[in-house]
Amino acid sequence: GDSTSAEFCVASSVSFGTIEIREHAMVLGDNPSTSHGPSVELDWEAMSTTTIDNLDEYESTKPPPREMNQMAMPSDLRTKVLIDSGFSMREIREITANRNSLRKKPSNGKLPTLLKLKIFKK
Repeated sequence: GDSTSAEFCVASSVSFGTIEIREHAMVLGDNPSTSHGPSVELDWEAMSTTTIDNLDEYESTKPPPREMNQMAMPSDLRTKVLIDSGFSMREIREITANRNSLRKKPSNGKLPTLLKLKIFKK
């Protein structure tokens, strides 16, 4: 005989509850890929948290995403941000020099293991 199969359409949906947006301070970092000046990274602890209850409203009012070239921060701006956050020029130079020395290849040809060289300011 004839066999027939029934197809079922199941409606599915996704929903979000409360969304938290966390803002972090920039701190002096040790990223060896920074070619000039100090590197910065986000502090582990959030400075502030904003709670959003309506994702659709947030999506309709948020600014457009930045292009990749807009995310690069020149070394003089990174230095200014760090000084404004309480780091001294001495601390910035010291960490930058340590990072640069770790980037150099030793005479044995092996790359050094990068150490976490971080100074936190609050």
